[in-house]
Amino acid sequence: MNKINIFKLKYLFLILFSLISGFSIGLCAEYIYEKNTYHPYSWNEPPVIINCYGDDLLKSTSYGAISFWAIRGLEVGDYIHNPNDCINLKNGYIVIKKNSNLMGTATLGYSTKKKFFGSIYYSEIHLRPGSQNYSMLLIHELGHSFGYGHRSSPGNIMHPEYDMMGLELY
Repeated sequence: MNKINIFKLKYLFLILFSLISGFSIGLCAEYIYEKNTYHPYSWNEPPVIINCYGDDLLKSTSYGAISFWAIRGLEVGDYIHNPNDCINLKNGYIVIKKNSNLMGTATLGYSTKKKFFGSIYYSEIHLRPGSQNYSMLLIHELGHSFGYGHRSSPGNIMHPEYDMMGLELY
């Protein structure tokens, strides 16, 4: 191997190392930001909430959860209860789904969100069958979909344990 090839190899390694390091530092910074900020993300436009869980998720449960957040200033573009098509819903939607994989676990539900530079553009709420109408569960998961993180204060709707939740937001 001549000196030019060794130089190119070292240069390529340095670039690759820099890219991986920068990406890792960015992920760590995002994680720390999310864990230390109560409301780190928000929607640019009010999202449309789609109940793809089915008729077992009562409209009254959904409207109650939406009302909880509306009173606190978070808008919803619309609510669609049990549409005919739940495939390929993406940007602008919060989709509520039944997740049978949660059966036999302690997890009642969880939320995921797709975000970009502090803005949420899509979210899914996964609920364990049988837990869909727990009075505070959908409120809590909508909180995540609206960008809120967990709080350790008992009585806070964003407490990570259902038995410690309440209807306060502080």
